Amino acid sequence: MNEKINLEIQYTVDDYVRGSAFVLNRQFVFKYGSLIVVAVPLIVFLFTYLSDPEGFSEPTLTTALIKFSPVLTLCLVFLVVSVFTNSLLKWNLKRQFNSSPLLRAAQEVSFDDAGIKGETDLSSALTKWEAVVEAAETDKDFFFFISNKKALFVPKRAFADEFQINLLRALVRTKLGERAKF
Repeated sequence: MNEKINLEIQYTVDDYVRGSAFVLNRQFVFKYGSLIVVAVPLIVFLFTYLSDPEGFSEPTLTTALIKFSPVLTLCLVFLVVSVFTNSLLKWNLKRQFNSSPLLRAAQEVSFDDAGIKGETDLSSALTKWEAVVEAAETDKDFFFFISNKKALFVPKRAFADEFQINLLRALVRTKLGERAKF
């Protein structure tokens, strides 16, 4: 395929938040960690409470609450933090975005037989197809993983039309085969 796909992208803070959240949520700890951190102490608490010979008595509940109050407090704090994680991520990425001329610069991104090339007035890089371990597509973005935790991503809004998106899909499938998860 000799077709070259050229895009001009002006990334936003929301793009970086969405991309970072997608990459983080693919990891087991971020995807299921909040459930595990909350569920395990609650199960232990309920087991302790229900295994008492006095059953559902008030002294048993009071003892269990006192015994597990630090754990329950930690669970509550974790729940509150997980609710605000996206806000914290956005706040942190906004600070990075505002402090970096490179992140704010418009990028010329091209896809061809050699790989993915990104260029701004301040930098340029070529990622060869051999370096891409997996490609994934969401409703709003394409992700090109160079490791399990790192990815290059391109918002679909940067494409001129559906034809150009289909060209990219075809190129990536040709270059990555089964590693293209579209």
